[in-house]
Amino acid sequence: MRNQLKGCGTAAMFFLTACSGGLPGSAGEVRLRTTEQLQGCENVGATHVSVVDKLGQPDWSPDRVADELQKLAINGAIQLGGNAIVEMTEVFEGTQSFAVFSCSP
Repeated sequence: MRNQLKGCGTAAMFFLTACSGGLPGSAGEVRLRTTEQLQGCENVGATHVSVVDKLGQPDWSPDRVADELQKLAINGAIQLGGNAIVEMTEVFEGTQSFAVFSCSP
């Protein structure tokens, strides 16, 4: 029985590892840009992100909130096939909107 459980744990770890690279692109390829840096870029959508949970806004500094929102926006850009994000709104109560672009290298 122990060997069966050990095998299941190993299989689960392999499965999770194999699935971790499922999205095209990577976070390192997505850049925060300004509107002035969008020449040659195509708008592919928008992402609206939030760090607010059911209990309210986390007790984080404004810089930490902004960093976490940017990370979430980068993940959204990857899902949309983009490699650039531009802030559409300021951070407000733990939420922010970003435009997503696909820019040639």
